[in-house]
Amino acid sequence: MRVAFFWVLLLAVSCKPHSELIYEDEMLELIPDSIIGPDKMAAILMDVHLAEATVQETASDSVRMQKDKILAGYYGYILELHGENQEHFVQSYRYYEAHPLILNRVYQQVIEDLSLLERKYK
Repeated sequence: MRVAFFWVLLLAVSCKPHSELIYEDEMLELIPDSIIGPDKMAAILMDVHLAEATVQETASDSVRMQKDKILAGYYGYILELHGENQEHFVQSYRYYEAHPLILNRVYQQVIEDLSLLERKYK
């Protein structure tokens, strides 16, 4: 009886159920080819956040009043720089929004990259 209990316990412990609530690297393999990859998306989002911070920190009131127009120009430039267009970026971002664990991984990369950049220029 003890042996049977041991085997049942061992089997229960060794079985790892797949959970959609826990990030796994295998999730990255399921991203469709039509979606911007996580590394490229992280690079785009990093540039977007740097542009937004630049506009936000600008001391000029006239710049702040035209913030949306200025940011639209930055967004277009950033997407062009990364070889993307707005439609593809929005489609890809919506995919990541629908898959928050993957989006969280992308933003972890953004945070790491911004931290490296901050250390480099301090």
